[in-house]
Amino acid sequence: GKRSRRKEDDPLRTILDVELGNMAELVDVMQGDAYKCMLQMILSPKKLVLVSARMSATLLPYVAYILHKMRPNVMVAVPGTPEWEILELLPPEEANVLAVAFPRYPTALIKKCRALKQNGAAICALTDSRFSPILEFAEQAVFVSVTTASLFDIYSTPLAFFNLLLRDAARCMPGLEERMERIEEIERRSHVYFS
Repeated sequence: GKRSRRKEDDPLRTILDVELGNMAELVDVMQGDAYKCMLQMILSPKKLVLVSARMSATLLPYVAYILHKMRPNVMVAVPGTPEWEILELLPPEEANVLAVAFPRYPTALIKKCRALKQNGAAICALTDSRFSPILEFAEQAVFVSVTTASLFDIYSTPLAFFNLLLRDAARCMPGLEERMERIEEIERRSHVYFS
């Protein structure tokens, strides 16, 4: 019969092994002070602004979808939107900024974070490395690895990270159960889901 490929010769196997390693690192990532800072931003009554650009920004709709169910005052700002254009007008004491910056780091995002920091904004960043250019403008940064071994970077670890972060936040959020019940009721009345 045909000799089966050895595990180490299989590029798919290698990518999955790297990805599983990245996932395993999340246990330590979620113990740090920067993680607690990000958690506090989500729990804070202040406006929460999610900022990103290009490929990194593809994570934001997922995160925002869950956050809108959990809490009011969530805003997504990406290049080309009205929200992005007026970001610097937000009074810095009224908003927390969560910036997502993975390679290749978009210049527009770095420039925007520089302007926000000069304006006095509190920025917490999710990025992949201690060499990330976003660090210069973030008070705290959480480091989550992305696998760059394929044609496009693989974002399953950042997605898992956000899912766990929001799960942690949900545990600490007062009145969340009641809010979720009301949302469910609205969705039932509007026949949001097929039955």
